[in-house]
Amino acid sequence: MNISYSQRYLENTVASNHSHDDFSTIITTAMIVSIFSTIGSVLILVILAIMRKAAGPFAKLIAMISLSDLIFGIGNILEGFMKVSREDECRILFAFENLGFLSSVFWTNCFAHFVLRNLEDGPQDSINRYFKRYVVTSFSLSIILAAIMFPLQAVAIHEKTQTCWMDFATVDDDWIDIIFMVLPCTISICYCSVVYVFIVRSIKKLGEGIHLEMVVYPSILILCLTPWIVASFYMKITQSKPSDFFVLLTYIFWNSQGLLNAIAYGLSPRTRAYLRSFCTGRTYSGISLENYEIGSRESENNLSVSSSTRNLSFIRADSSLLSK
Repeated sequence: MNISYSQRYLENTVASNHSHDDFSTIITTAMIVSIFSTIGSVLILVILAIMRKAAGPFAKLIAMISLSDLIFGIGNILEGFMKVSREDECRILFAFENLGFLSSVFWTNCFAHFVLRNLEDGPQDSINRYFKRYVVTSFSLSIILAAIMFPLQAVAIHEKTQTCWMDFATVDDDWIDIIFMVLPCTISICYCSVVYVFIVRSIKKLGEGIHLEMVVYPSILILCLTPWIVASFYMKITQSKPSDFFVLLTYIFWNSQGLLNAIAYGLSPRTRAYLRSFCTGRTYSGISLENYEIGSRESENNLSVSSSTRNLSFIRADSSLLSK
């Protein structure tokens, strides 16, 4: 039900070596996670629309990650349920999934880059300074890679279900997957890992607690992609499939990025505080939601001269305004 050759190879081997019930359990589990991830992505976009300017400095990036996760989730659901009559329909569907998945990966890297820039250069690094470049980079890379894979994927229609399937009888090697999917994703999680370590070290030097929004989205990307990347290289090197349990974990994490992002965003102090105030009409720290933007600017103007403290305060200032 997923977009890469290695994931489809997992489907193929499980289906050929196990009963229909065993295979259906894995596919059904992945489908359920995909549905919840899609719902989670929609909820994030709705909350961001409600919060608007109060959503904080990461709002645009979170919205683009969620939009990409939504595209990927819809593609996964359609692949599981949509009956097709032509292989061209499958190619279009797979390209749609590839675009959503890859753009989510690249937008998460943009998120990590923005956090890194603000820690190093300070609050003058507004999202508006980078956003256009992020749009061009993320969507250009996603479109290029999806377009390259479009004619190369060996698609087929599954006889029993009449849904799209990868035809492994015509696939001699998984080099397409390795070059255009596994390597970009491996580079992405390596970058996110480096940024994560840098953020944690920077905060610990100041004796600060870990701020959820600064580390959670890169961490979720690492968590969701690592099992699939490990499985891909394992199959490439050993020419054998992983254990059934690891296959199941790969399916769950692969499809859960939207769900985990939604949980993380919903649990963030800013989101909980704003939604609580939105429902009750209460204010926090004497600052009304309508005056939120003014309060944020005043907080930034009163920050410490220390560059490291200033940079961290920029990222947490807006959430502190809405905390009890």
